[in-house]
Amino acid sequence: MIGHLSDMYGRKKLLAFTLIGLSLQNIVLTVTTTIPTLIFARIIGGLCAANQTIVFALTADVTTDK
Repeated sequence: MIGHLSDMYGRKKLLAFTLIGLSLQNIVLTVTTTIPTLIFARIIGGLCAANQTIVFALTADVTTDK
């Protein structure tokens, strides 16, 4: 699913979106005082945590074979 999204919207844009989402999760986790907000932050983090495949694909696009 993340591969399809990165093909549609671009790898750099999707990587920036997931990094912003993970940053938002950390901020919300820091200031939360209720369980539903904690669960919401974890859901956001879970959706944005699949950025490792984007990083691998972006690295493969940028580097050259020796």
